[in-house]
Amino acid sequence: TATELAPGTYQFVETKAPTGYVLNTDPVEFTIEAEQAAMPKVVNAGELANYKGSAVLTKVDVDGKVLENAEFKVIDAEGKTVIEKLVSPKA
Repeated sequence: TATELAPGTYQFVETKAPTGYVLNTDPVEFTIEAEQAAMPKVVNAGELANYKGSAVLTKVDVDGKVLENAEFKVIDAEGKTVIEKLVSPKA
């Protein structure tokens, strides 16, 4: 919620996403009308959708047979461990 805005056109722009979510920099435009008959109404600028993704890794041998009990971790672009001890399941 942004309050006490003078009449005009504005944009919400996401500058930081919650941990684990993708930053969405698409601006969401809204307008505060200059002329109103009474108390200015609250303008609903809409909703900005965000998401978390998933990835699947399967370890196989040279014949394509799924290998169980291989252990992995997920690291981010900076090399920080995000998830540890992911174990490949039975086929």
